[in-house]
Amino acid sequence: MGEDVDTPTTTGIAIVEAGERSNSELWGKTTNPENHNPANFRYLVHMFNPYNEQFNLGNALAGEGHSEKQAVNLLDEPERIAERVSLSMSLIDQDHMNVWGPGGLIVSTPENNVVITSPHDLGARNSNSEVLLEQSKGYNRLTSDEILEQTPKDKYNEIVAFGESEAGDKLKLTGVVIVKDIDGDVGDVVIIERLENQAERLNVPLVEVPYYQPNDREVVRSDGELTAQYDGRVYLLKRKGFGTPFTATTGVKSYFAAQDEVNSVLDYFQKTGAITEEEAMDLRKDYQEAYKKAMKPIIAQEGQTNYITFKTGVGKDYEEYNHRAGKIYRVSVGGNKREQEEISNDDFVKALEANKNNMSEDEYSRILERVRE
Repeated sequence: MGEDVDTPTTTGIAIVEAGERSNSELWGKTTNPENHNPANFRYLVHMFNPYNEQFNLGNALAGEGHSEKQAVNLLDEPERIAERVSLSMSLIDQDHMNVWGPGGLIVSTPENNVVITSPHDLGARNSNSEVLLEQSKGYNRLTSDEILEQTPKDKYNEIVAFGESEAGDKLKLTGVVIVKDIDGDVGDVVIIERLENQAERLNVPLVEVPYYQPNDREVVRSDGELTAQYDGRVYLLKRKGFGTPFTATTGVKSYFAAQDEVNSVLDYFQKTGAITEEEAMDLRKDYQEAYKKAMKPIIAQEGQTNYITFKTGVGKDYEEYNHRAGKIYRVSVGGNKREQEEISNDDFVKALEANKNNMSEDEYSRILERVRE
């Protein structure tokens, strides 16, 4: 693999943002995470999801034209960001908090390293500097203020910078960011724990920011579906085709909504006239049917193995019981966290009896029979 692929060049791209030059010549008017202010911040962030590091590794091993430098695992070694060919990031502030992953790195970049500025996801070819430079042609170089002005609040932008410029300027890790929803939950517990450990190991600030959710209360009708935005959550009240209606989402988690949540949503929008009385009545009936399906125990057989599972409730917090091949587990779900523990057969039967009103007599009898085998 030739050096021309691994060594980034910014010829013809290094344009200084008017009015944004600082003594350190950093791009973006970003704030210092050491002094995080939830009401007024601006960070350049590289976000992680469960797949992006594997994707970078796959690209690096894809053959000619891809640099192995892009395979540096930043979730394990974030201090090596300058070794990457380039880094895709998003510019966020208190009013633009839709991001690509549940947590990530806060980065400072010299102006000379920035090669692409886009108010939307551009799908940058990060593992090949020549291809990246070619991709940047035809795009206007935007200032950070222009980027935020043109980024919809429910979308994320993409800023691409070389790990090291031709002049030797390097990206720098300045902190770690974690995104939480309206309930204080995170999108991926494993990724967040790893990021917390890295912040402690490297002694960099760890900041928490809220995930974007629409604050306006409104009903949205589209292509046979009906959703309601209500107090930071989006409720899917009517779904077209396959899938589960009455799902609530906070941006980082989804769950089958509890009845009191649905009633609050319907009561409010019925009063405003956004949902008619007849429509609200039909939706309440639909909810009861959907609830029965959500609570219906699963009784199956895989080969010679019996499999039984049932829930004790809905909403963002509930318990689930699983009985398989003689092993019995209780799974406690709280927001997006799942804690599993092995329990006795007696505990399983007690939970089953306490929830028999959610089952038919036949279902209840079949489960007891399987458990006692």
